[in-house]
Amino acid sequence: MSEPDPLTALAARNITELVALATADGEQIYRLPKGFSLRTLAHAREGSHSMTLRTLQKIAKAFGFEPWLLLFPDLPVALVADKRLAQTIRDYLKAPPAGKEAVEKVAASYRPPVQQ
Repeated sequence: MSEPDPLTALAARNITELVALATADGEQIYRLPKGFSLRTLAHAREGSHSMTLRTLQKIAKAFGFEPWLLLFPDLPVALVADKRLAQTIRDYLKAPPAGKEAVEKVAASYRPPVQQ
């Protein structure tokens, strides 16, 4: 089997991590929407098939995540689990210019530690 394209590989990695997080209680897998294919989920987690946007949307919806999160590189799954990132982005997009400017100032003031 050939290597998956980079986006498929990224989505597969994120889906695997997010599904593991969502199914930690052992119940979520049984609450999937009617008609949701476990085979589709398995293929997505393996990265064995290219995924369409519709597939990403179905998987995200089934587990309560925003679809774009499945394509976000190096996203800490703990951040996704409590839904704050998606809500913050939705709030930012709805904010008036002064609110967006305030968020941008806070974001610009943060400097991650330098790795040595």
